Amino acid sequence: AMRAAQAAIGGQFQTVLVEGADEASSNATSQGATDSSIVVQKGTTVFNISIPKAADAQQQLVKLSEIVISRLKQ
Repeated sequence: AMRAAQAAIGGQFQTVLVEGADEASSNATSQGATDSSIVVQKGTTVFNISIPKAADAQQQLVKLSEIVISRLKQ
């Protein structure tokens, strides 16, 4: 599911650290993408968040993802 989401979004994804996630990657630093995106997996849940490109987009995406993870049922 992670790879499918990355392929659908596009851009070059790199692994990022998201507290509580099993896996996370972002294309926020990728050239050519119009938006910055993150794809996160926690157990069987996979979600993505996309926001307009900005200098601090990756930091914003990580913080938003940590909020989502904290609200998932354990």
